[in-house]
Amino acid sequence: DDAARLVREGLVLPVLDGLDEVRTGWQAAIVRDLDRWAADRPLVLTCRSVDYERLVAATGALLSRAAVVEIQPVDVEQAIAFLREPAPARARWEPVLAKLAGTPLAEVLSTPLMVSVARAAYAPATTDPAELLALPNRAAITTKLFDSFLNSAYTDDTREPEDAARRRKSALRWLSNLAYQLSERGRRDWSWHTFVLVGRLVRRPANQNRMLAWLIPGLAFAFFFTV
Repeated sequence: DDAARLVREGLVLPVLDGLDEVRTGWQAAIVRDLDRWAADRPLVLTCRSVDYERLVAATGALLSRAAVVEIQPVDVEQAIAFLREPAPARARWEPVLAKLAGTPLAEVLSTPLMVSVARAAYAPATTDPAELLALPNRAAITTKLFDSFLNSAYTDDTREPEDAARRRKSALRWLSNLAYQLSERGRRDWSWHTFVLVGRLVRRPANQNRMLAWLIPGLAFAFFFTV
């Protein structure tokens, strides 16, 4: 059929995301199998740099024919260029961008994830990114960005305002509960093979929102978008 033909002709590019999220004991075998499979086929495999380097050093397993592409930090000029688009948001960002260099905000916006979150969070015309400059440190800025990101992500003009508010509240409850469970386990990363999702949400203290900073760096793009 058509699907099989596309695979045979090398017109399908498998993208396997998150080798570092697989059980450590399985990673070497997976990489060796993929290396054999990819001898004459295209393949993209993503993994955190430190985890891939550790795997290669410990086991010698690697994708022997692959080029390694590593995401580099976002510098101030790149962040400014990215946040100036789209044009409708430019006027609101300009006062922030003029003072960005050397600030805690510039440090936060040094990754593709966070600069993308910032643009999405302050895309609505009613938001004001200038409030980020008043925050004292990276932790406060990160928390504010993710709070604003959730508000933006769950705002949908095609729905009734009450429905959008309900969806946003529900998402916050679920994410806060997941973050609480990670905090209880002393973990910052959410792995599918180690995490058990409980069905009944438990009311948590008022500081539960701050726990989102534990969860979302490893999870945000799993439910919204990737960079």
